[in-house]
Amino acid sequence: MNDWFKFYTHYGVDFTKKSGTNLGCECFSCGEEKLFVEPEKGVYVCKICGHSGNNLTFIRKLHEDNKYRKNDPAKLI
Repeated sequence: MNDWFKFYTHYGVDFTKKSGTNLGCECFSCGEEKLFVEPEKGVYVCKICGHSGNNLTFIRKLHEDNKYRKNDPAKLI
């Protein structure tokens, strides 16, 4: 895939920063605006907490979060 930014945006990631060729957004783990995605490989890393991964770990996290919310409807609020 040559447009990883489009992949992440499709799943709701809102890029708000730019650093060189990387785009940044809110970290999925710590909530700080320091998670950057590398455009060629699609990998991401948070410059604050070190949370990192790729498209597969991102999708796994989405499924885990969805399963967690589905099992406890109070978490949807």
